[in-house]
Amino acid sequence: MLDCCCKLMRRGYMQRVRVWRRPLHAKRGQTMSDPALMRKIGWRLLPLLFAGYTLSIIDRVNISFAREPMSADIGLSAAAFGFGAGLFFLVYCAFEVPSNALLVRFGARVWLARIMVTWGLLTMVMAWVQTPLHFYAMRALLGAAEAGFYPGVVYLLSAWFPDRHRAAALSLLMLGGPVAGIIVGPLSMHILLHLDGVMGFKGWQWLFLLQGAPAVVMAGVLYRWLADSPQHASWLDRHERDALQRSLGQDSACERGEGRFWDVLSDLHFWRLALALATVYLGVYSVMFWLPALLQQKGAVGMQALGWMTIAPYVASLLLMPLLAFSSDRLDERRWHIGAALLLAVGGILAALWLARDGVGLLLGLSVAYAGITSTIPLIWSMVGKRYQGSQSALTIALINTIASLGSFAGPWLLGIGQQLTGSLLTPMCAVAVSLGVGALLIVKGGEPTPELSLR
Repeated sequence: MLDCCCKLMRRGYMQRVRVWRRPLHAKRGQTMSDPALMRKIGWRLLPLLFAGYTLSIIDRVNISFAREPMSADIGLSAAAFGFGAGLFFLVYCAFEVPSNALLVRFGARVWLARIMVTWGLLTMVMAWVQTPLHFYAMRALLGAAEAGFYPGVVYLLSAWFPDRHRAAALSLLMLGGPVAGIIVGPLSMHILLHLDGVMGFKGWQWLFLLQGAPAVVMAGVLYRWLADSPQHASWLDRHERDALQRSLGQDSACERGEGRFWDVLSDLHFWRLALALATVYLGVYSVMFWLPALLQQKGAVGMQALGWMTIAPYVASLLLMPLLAFSSDRLDERRWHIGAALLLAVGGILAALWLARDGVGLLLGLSVAYAGITSTIPLIWSMVGKRYQGSQSALTIALINTIASLGSFAGPWLLGIGQQLTGSLLTPMCAVAVSLGVGALLIVKGGEPTPELSLR
């Protein structure tokens, strides 16, 4: 799968010389970066970051597969599970900006490796939770540990990839989400079925132990091979570093004024992007955390079959995300691509509700919805990277992700409450569809953000 992603990068994303002949870039005096240099950087950085991001998604959402046996053992209600699942993001929000401030202080290589070690160990400790209170505490600690990883990676990519290549790089990174979904379902169900009772541990305990350990190992690999910036990359020669710096410098010089970090709070584009991303995150994690339960509501589904069925939305996302990013980069347009994808997601949810009596129809509708939602994320972050640059942009990225992560908390929690009140997860999914429609309006009606703020 990773080799396939890198082939896409080689063939489509990094060799678009003919595409960038439009007057917009010519007026700004930009020169096309050497495609060979972009491939070299992509091959060095993206596999490492892709692996780290994939593991982060696995360790976030594996509780959705452990939910049923774990809830029976420790006494979790549906609302309590939804709250605990979302609590991760509430604490994540609180620690995100401080974490990224420390990333700037210590460097991405050290700080991202620290984050991975901490979240991997805490995921393993989840095997010993015995009460709902323990569950809440561990989810909160896991949120604090992982805070800053994703915005830190986004900031790191902005230091390596010029604006015209950034959506492609981000979309390749974001493919880690669907790949994680494809892996985590069958793997989790296999662990639950075949390791239950081994050495006195329940299946769900083995799930956390075995899925937390790879993050600890990967942290060492990241620390060994990652470079904080082009200046620290011994694998680039002087001419390559100079060419990359010129390309990145041209991005920062394009019609951009100076500003302080807190000036973003008075910028309407900041709030528009943050709130639109919050609606997207609400949709993503509503589906990710509750997909197994939604499918189980439609009848008796075996655990192994359930693990394979949950792959469908992630495969759909894996297909749509690179296509949308390639089209967006090729046309140098973000707004209408995002709006169209979110409306596709709304249509998918409505189709799932309409076909709810048929488990296959439900799965297909949710697959279309999930693919539409997730495909917008790299495009929104590309808009953020175009708007905000400079030494304090890492904190701006973290602040936007902090606000957006409130949607990650609200989605799973509200669906859990909705199920407890109505006995069904389908009714609260209507609220998710409305939220995505609002997100589409925020992006489409707000206009294309111009590259105006360089933050000191």
